[in-house]
Amino acid sequence: MKNKKHNVLFSLLILIVNVFFVQNKKTVLNHFDIIEINVVLCALFFFVRTMRARVIKKKTYIPAYLLFLNFFRIVFCTLFFIVKIKLGKQIDITYVLNFFAVYFAYIFLEFYSMYKKSKQEP
Repeated sequence: MKNKKHNVLFSLLILIVNVFFVQNKKTVLNHFDIIEINVVLCALFFFVRTMRARVIKKKTYIPAYLLFLNFFRIVFCTLFFIVKIKLGKQIDITYVLNFFAVYFAYIFLEFYSMYKKSKQEP
């Protein structure tokens, strides 16, 4: 439970830092873009984390399942950008850089969660 609490707090921290950074740098991104990126990535990482836990709980699992989850995450992010472009939204380089900054922050959160979980297990 404590680990989940840290994940939620860290997700909120990512959002707050992202909003603060974008406001101070006077970028072309608006608040809707920032919240959209954060919500999509938070949901994606939560889904992958949940599926990874289900796969690991099975007595016998194939490590390829875990690789598939990472592949799914990459494909989902690619589809996110393709849908944005197809809908006619102008994607600025700032939008892409912001997306990947938040993406890597969530990857850091995932590594941190795994590290804390491995320290707790005997």
